[in-house]
Amino acid sequence: MPVVLAVALLAAAPVAAVPRKLRQAVGDCAPCRDFDRFVNRQWRQTHPIPAGYESWDRFDELDRQNEQRLRQLLQGAAAHRGQPGSNRQKLGDYYASCLATQQIEAAGLTPIVPELARIAAIHTRAELQEVITRLHSYGIDVLFSLTADDEQSTGAVGALLAPANVILDDPTTDRRRILAGYASELLRLAGAPAATAAADARTVLAIEAQLAGVSGGRARQMTPAQLTRSAPRFDWRRYFQVRGLGRLAAFRVEQPALLPAIDRLLKTVPVERWRVYLRWRLLDALALYLGSRFRSAGERFSDEFEQRTAPQPRQQRCIDEIDAYLGDALGEAFVDAYFDRRALAQIKTIAANLKAATDEAIARQSWLSKTTRQRAHDRLVSLQIQVGRPDRWRDYSSLIIDRRDYSLNVLRAWQLVTQSGLERIGRLPDRNEWDLSLAEVNSSYDPITNTIALPAGLLQPPIFDPLADAATNYGALGSIIGHEITHAVSPLDQLDNPYEHWWPAADGQRFTRRAHCLRQQLTAAGVDGRRALAETVADFEGMRMAHAALQRTGNRQEQRFYVSYARLWAASEPPGSSTSYAPARWRVNLPLANFPGFARTFRCREGAAMARPPAQRCWIW
Repeated sequence: MPVVLAVALLAAAPVAAVPRKLRQAVGDCAPCRDFDRFVNRQWRQTHPIPAGYESWDRFDELDRQNEQRLRQLLQGAAAHRGQPGSNRQKLGDYYASCLATQQIEAAGLTPIVPELARIAAIHTRAELQEVITRLHSYGIDVLFSLTADDEQSTGAVGALLAPANVILDDPTTDRRRILAGYASELLRLAGAPAATAAADARTVLAIEAQLAGVSGGRARQMTPAQLTRSAPRFDWRRYFQVRGLGRLAAFRVEQPALLPAIDRLLKTVPVERWRVYLRWRLLDALALYLGSRFRSAGERFSDEFEQRTAPQPRQQRCIDEIDAYLGDALGEAFVDAYFDRRALAQIKTIAANLKAATDEAIARQSWLSKTTRQRAHDRLVSLQIQVGRPDRWRDYSSLIIDRRDYSLNVLRAWQLVTQSGLERIGRLPDRNEWDLSLAEVNSSYDPITNTIALPAGLLQPPIFDPLADAATNYGALGSIIGHEITHAVSPLDQLDNPYEHWWPAADGQRFTRRAHCLRQQLTAAGVDGRRALAETVADFEGMRMAHAALQRTGNRQEQRFYVSYARLWAASEPPGSSTSYAPARWRVNLPLANFPGFARTFRCREGAAMARPPAQRCWIW
């Protein structure tokens, strides 16, 4: 069987149909010349970049499949509602309410009239603060934001008080014009006469400009008493009590200059102008969730002001909202439908073998101090790898979802998400919390909790197949796990992460010198070696450790392993794209060309493009 045909069959045929030996071919497709092209050329030819995408790869393919599956799950929940109060009922009713455009249009502002009435009833500074606090409960930040502090490296999660997401953070004349027009349009759509809306827009612009001008001062911890001294016109004690944070003794303030600016605004801006500003702030937050005229205004503003890409189709936007606001409910449905629990033991075995292989490799490195080797060992022992789903699901029993009230569903969901974030404050970081969607085709490493997450959306063919042999699964999923494990122990990742600096300086410098070899190879290939180095090291060591872990199983199907690794990175991408990852071709070829096991398997002559001479090979551990 010709070699090219054998590789083509890999994508379509069962593993048993792939021949034991892939014979080398002559010409450009030879594995020793360009293994990425040898394996992935046919895929690339048949998978052009779709319209609206900057590139296209196997992860995008699987992601599109998962999006279709989520859509089917939500359509089913909307058509066949579960018991009242069940997650199925909430998923189906939210989805139905989001798609009910005629119902949304007919409702107009009616669902948020009570919120607008609260704003209109403000007459004192105390009432102003109560409404600001209420808006904060929805995640609509006014004057400042209060969130869990994810920059803390040890102990309990802290609280971060920071400037609000101010629109005029770059107060150029053109931005002022755009904001003034947008604010005037929203206020006019909400019922203000044109002249009044224009005047009110100037009020919005003036307050935004003052907030945008706040900067200065290094972040520092402050007690509630210090906050009060810096901004006495805001009742901090009352605010923290209402938000359930009365017990906290200190807050990290990102820009202390914000506090006197808040006090100055509360002193100088009349209450009637605050009513205008808060009315606009609410309308702005909800513009994309109201009728078509509000939505169009919001989309135009985003396009013009933020240079956002074209808005998503409504159906996809509804799915994304549910994934963001009821992520565990949707994730649980996805896991129940599409994650093969029988594969759990297989994946955990792969992960355990990867941890052991990495531990053994680091222990052998005489250039590392005994201290570093012990710290790396301890880190690997404590490293947790979550497979498929969190250990426990989030409770949505307090969330009310009604298919007749889309904008209210949005507000209630925002309130739950915001409150859940605040509840993290004062607690130890939770390994059960995932940053990834469970249907996402991705993996992540969290340095705070020393946890790797492998969501169910990733654990599907061609990345993992419970019916495939070990070489195929270790080449793909094993390399991904190895990539994330490398991030857990590489000093390169400490440069951008403040959580834990456990590498001694001397060993970190030795590591960097060894990694410099890969940086030089990237640069020679026309890639930004500085920018892509950390991820390339993770690719290189991830593949090597996956190969070492495969040896622990007794599987010797080397060619399958390398082909599976190469297939993982198949991609159609424009030339010259620059990210923190090397282009797909080099994610395949660069690690393999440095690995003598690849050259032995395919009998590559020394000096071939895919068989670097020993003196030119890069090696970390």
